[in-house]
Amino acid sequence: MATQEMDERLRWLETRITSSLRPRNEDLKNLFTNDETRSVLVEFITNEDLRCLYVHAKSPKNGLQASLSPPAQLPAKAVFFLKTGSSVKLTKDNMDENVIYIDGANMPLEHMDMLAREVYLPLLCTDTEHAETVAGPDKLMDVLHRLMSSVEVTHGHQQGSIVLPLPSIEVLAEAAAATNRRAAVIHVLESTVIGWIKQIRGVLKHDPVAELSRLSSKPRPDDEIQVWSNHLSRLHSINTQLDAPIACDILLNLEEADSSYSHSFQNIRKEIGKAVHDTNEHLLYLETMRSWLDKLQSGRSPKEIQQIFAPLVHTMYLVWMHSKYYHERRQFQILLRVVSNEIVAKSESMVGEDLLQDTLQSYSRLKDALRVCAAYRGTYLDWREKANAMNKEKVEESATSLIHRPQGQLWATKLYGMHAYDPRKPTQKNESTTSLGVEEEWKDSPWPPRNARCFDLMNRFMERCNDVLELVETTRHFRMLESAAEIG
Repeated sequence: MATQEMDERLRWLETRITSSLRPRNEDLKNLFTNDETRSVLVEFITNEDLRCLYVHAKSPKNGLQASLSPPAQLPAKAVFFLKTGSSVKLTKDNMDENVIYIDGANMPLEHMDMLAREVYLPLLCTDTEHAETVAGPDKLMDVLHRLMSSVEVTHGHQQGSIVLPLPSIEVLAEAAAATNRRAAVIHVLESTVIGWIKQIRGVLKHDPVAELSRLSSKPRPDDEIQVWSNHLSRLHSINTQLDAPIACDILLNLEEADSSYSHSFQNIRKEIGKAVHDTNEHLLYLETMRSWLDKLQSGRSPKEIQQIFAPLVHTMYLVWMHSKYYHERRQFQILLRVVSNEIVAKSESMVGEDLLQDTLQSYSRLKDALRVCAAYRGTYLDWREKANAMNKEKVEESATSLIHRPQGQLWATKLYGMHAYDPRKPTQKNESTTSLGVEEEWKDSPWPPRNARCFDLMNRFMERCNDVLELVETTRHFRMLESAAEIG
């Protein structure tokens, strides 16, 4: 009797697995006759504490696998069984009520989003007769939209992109046709925009230093450019999604409903535009160094490389002078760090490997690498002296201008003309944030000394080269003595 009962319950599973996965007869037979997989199926049925069963293909043409824990990956379609309650004893008569099953694909997030959007949302939120039997269709509409938004955002993060989720316009349009549900529709739209604002704020709080560290432990100028290019790409992606017709309709509906989030979002669009402008300007300043960095990478002889340092450091000096972002101490030191790392990488390529095999050639290579690093350091120190003198002069000029600047705003107020003072409008401020204007206060930003942290890699490399140089020279002397001893 117990065997017959078990057979009925296994047959119940077999019917659902066959309808969902449509396996070959041989694969289905092996699933239920193989000792390992059959024990998993029986354990799911008999053990009241187990609630989940996963049946999936091992590979597109390699049989079926059953497990009580989620598979690490799904090569193809799968079917999942879940007991609706805990401590449920399954019988052939109650399995329909106590076990639910659902198909799964190898893209679970996309599958979940499609299932919620195309099946559950229309089923629970638009069918009037069914909605009356469900507690709070408006609440369900809100909850399902939040679920869809979370899934889409998570899937976007998994793909390394920013996704601004959109609600189901068809469902919202049908719900808005009923006067008593329009407030619920506006609430869903506001929740959608709140989610957008949260994601956009996260993008606008860009931390280039942390992103640069994630890209490489020894970042170089190409990495710095990549950081800002990625940031610009994310901003353009956000703008493209916000310019889509559906997104524009959502914002228009909120504006017509006089929602406070509509006005808040206008400020967000301005912040996005400002961030795009600033990022483009950062990239423009970095591009001014591109030609010299390309020549540095392609340089072959030490003499050719050393000739690049003067114009390269001069360009960095101009960037420091005119870019407000790279004028900041921390940001300029990062720029110095990536450039010095590039020079160290070039010097390492000059040194090569197997230094003790040919000590004469290795000695020459080490000397060349040290000359290159020393030439860059000397060029930097010359420009540092000039930059610090100019920085000191500018700081003194700024301090003097602040002392003699008239206090208050009345002295600069125009009473007539297109720029006349209007008490109804707030005082306008200069919105330029990336370039140092002539009227803007100069910030104290001295160039760091040669032993600053931004030069740690170069200093360690030069110390290591000197150590190895002594080792190579000592090895060469011992080999000369060995040769002399052999000659006698």
